[in-house]
Parts: sequence; structure tokens; C-alpha cells
Amino acid sequence: MEHCLQSYIGFTDNYSWPQVPIRELTDLELIETYISTREETLWQEFYRRFDVHIRVYIKKNLRSYESTIFLTQTDSFSLKEDLVQEIYLKLLKNDCQVLKNFNGKNNCFYAYLHKITTTTVIDHFRQYKRYFLKKNLLL
Repeated sequence: MEHCLQSYIGFTDNYSWPQVPIRELTDLELIETYISTREETLWQEFYRRFDVHIRVYIKKNLRSYESTIFLTQTDSFSLKEDLVQEIYLKLLKNDCQVLKNFNGKNNCFYAYLHKITTTTVIDHFRQYKRYFLKKNLLL
């Protein structure tokens, strides 16, 4: 019974039968419900739906930097994982402010997520460039 309850939202305090399966929520409903409840199962569903998209967006964005930096396969994997974590932190910090700022229609969340991912990758390489320049100036 406990497992069934975790797959739904809309149940009352006395654990009556749930009303809406989490997987049937629209992306917008999922985001809004997560923001208001912070339910772990909602975050797991968010992760299930969007993690692959975040990773694809990162991979596409990194292609534009391949000619300017050399990364081993291990470095590349580590960088991708760091960027994924950075994006999740960005989505959750300041009481989920980035998620709250999303005010588009349901299908627009992928575009919003793409923009967040692109910005995060660009910011990362700006910081990398500053570090690299500073390090070379000190040599």
C-alpha cells in the first residue's frame, strides 16, 4: 500500500485512495506541485522526465567548446557530471526560484531547461577562462 501511495498525489491525511497518478501530471503540474509540496516522489518523477534532456543539452553545448579545450574521456565525463549537478543546484537553490520563474506553457519547459543548461555551460567556461588566464599570468 505504501508503494502505491508514493506513485500518486492528491491523497488526504487519512490516506484515502489517491486521485492523480504522478506520471499523468503535465510537466507544468509536476513543477508547480513539487514547488508547493517538496515531495520526494515528485522530485524523482522530475528527474525521470528531465535528466536525459539535461544531459543531451549539455553534450550539445560542449561540442562548441571541443575545439578550444582538450579533454580526456575521463575529464569529459567528470565535466558533464559536474554540469548536471550544477544545473540541479541552480533549479533548487533559493527555494526553487529558477523553477518558480518558469511561467510558460507546458511544452515550453524543455526550451526553458535548454536555456538554463546553455547558460550554465557558458558560465562554466567563462569561469574556466578567467582561471586559466589568471593562472598563466602568474607563471
